[in-house]
Amino acid sequence: METLTEAIDRLRGDGYAHDFFAVADGKLRCRQCGTELDASTLTITNVVRFEGESDPEDESVLYGLSFDGTPAGLYSAPYGSSATPEDIAVSAALQTA
Repeated sequence: METLTEAIDRLRGDGYAHDFFAVADGKLRCRQCGTELDASTLTITNVVRFEGESDPEDESVLYGLSFDGTPAGLYSAPYGSSATPEDIAVSAALQTA
């Protein structure tokens, strides 16, 4: 089974260069440059889910996101009971390919 680090390395090799995190109002912020994007302008083009072996709180998902068909970056978020309101809003706003 692929680890989070292995998935990140694999997707980086596919051109997903930026790291995003959720902020208020369904927006994502780029860790490298600070730019904020409305999550609805990005498309999910890769999904890797991780489930905790013994702790349901370890559930997370890694999204490979594209902008206008070009790989943009990665967004990792908890899901289930660990998801924050910001992560829930972003996940709902993201488009699927």
